[in-house]
Amino acid sequence: FHYWKKQIYTVCKAAHIGLPKTASTYLQRHYFPGVIKHFFSTEAPFVWPTELSFVYEGNALWYQDLLVGNTLQSPSLRQTGYCRSVHRRKDLWERPVMLLRVRLSRLQSWVLSAEGLYGLSMEVNSVHMALLKAAGVTKIFFVCRQQASWAHSLWRQFLLAEDRFARFVPFGTLFGTNENEGVVDLDWNRYVQAMDAEFGSENVLVLPYELMVADSPAFFRRLNTFLGLAEDH
Repeated sequence: FHYWKKQIYTVCKAAHIGLPKTASTYLQRHYFPGVIKHFFSTEAPFVWPTELSFVYEGNALWYQDLLVGNTLQSPSLRQTGYCRSVHRRKDLWERPVMLLRVRLSRLQSWVLSAEGLYGLSMEVNSVHMALLKAAGVTKIFFVCRQQASWAHSLWRQFLLAEDRFARFVPFGTLFGTNENEGVVDLDWNRYVQAMDAEFGSENVLVLPYELMVADSPAFFRRLNTFLGLAEDH
């Protein structure tokens, strides 16, 4: 896989918005460390800036009712509760992010990567994108996956492998297949539009997980070009 063993030669301040179950861990462990010196990730053994703790807190706020034994909130109550919680935490998140921007400004190029950055819904995603921009991110790389395949894979991880929630949550409740809006938003187009609006479409690259599986050289060529990697000579 020599086609990714290159170094970023242009100024690049990017964030990898990788959904869970889209080879995010693989990219974090084997791709990014090989192409850029300053790489920050929630994936061990890398370091995640403490100023970006919102990546953990934001998603937890969105589905906190799934972690206890109470009745699940309706979509409207979930949105209202999340917005209220975020408002109370706004300063706690924004001030450290601005300090991180100053610290990272000393570096020419860097990449952030965390699965939780995409958020579980548009409400979470919009907050995360605004905070990333405040941190100095100028480019966004988003890996998505066919929704049905992704949902079943994530379902098995959340409920079966991790036992993440305090009780069994039906698939339809989590992903909105019971004629109700689910806890997790599956409309990737809405995410992309929000990223384009925040960063500009020329600074957002969306690649499907399926391309990595079917034609990994093509996947990495497009990613290399987007990040501004020097070609081999």
